[in-house]
Amino acid sequence: MKKTLIILLIIGLVVFTAIIGIVGYLLITKKSEPAISTQREANNNTTSDNIANNTEPTDNQTTQTFLTYTIPKYSSYPEVGLTYPESWIMEKTVTAGQPEYSFTKNGYELMIRRVEGGGVECHFDSNFPAEMADFNLDISQYDYKKISSNLGDFYYFDTGSKYEFCGPSSQVTGKLVEMNMLGLITFETPANPSSEIMDEMVAIIESAQ
Repeated sequence: MKKTLIILLIIGLVVFTAIIGIVGYLLITKKSEPAISTQREANNNTTSDNIANNTEPTDNQTTQTFLTYTIPKYSSYPEVGLTYPESWIMEKTVTAGQPEYSFTKNGYELMIRRVEGGGVECHFDSNFPAEMADFNLDISQYDYKKISSNLGDFYYFDTGSKYEFCGPSSQVTGKLVEMNMLGLITFETPANPSSEIMDEMVAIIESAQ
């Protein structure tokens, strides 16, 4: 009888110890779950931030550096500022005492010559005397395009060998001339010119102020 009681006490102690162990395990596991969840969230946030911070700009996001050059006043020509992409090369030369400004890129050249003289007046028709044809130009014979700027409207057209320009006169308000407020402008291109570089040329004239 006494031996049986001891055995029962031992079994009861083992069972009680087992129950305590199971309950303790469950409590510890439950308390540790939020910490695991929080740590996972922190890792996820860190990974997301790193991706955003390390992403390099795509081609569509690249920016271009622009430079501004001020053409000084010369004779009847006013001072004019032009903005152009850094990929273009600007060079000033003087020919027969008259300044010339060239903007070049990959075989393209935008030339502005500030020359003396009366020049040619531009029209959108040919309603001028035939004997005055040397001093007047009907640009409607060309597929001309318009460029608007703070100085006024410029028109450029392909003459076959190069693009020529008409623009607002620096001497007579409302008159359109080849030797305009910027100067005598020409634009030479290779065959089949790039539309991208043509747009950049247009933007240079548009920037005039």
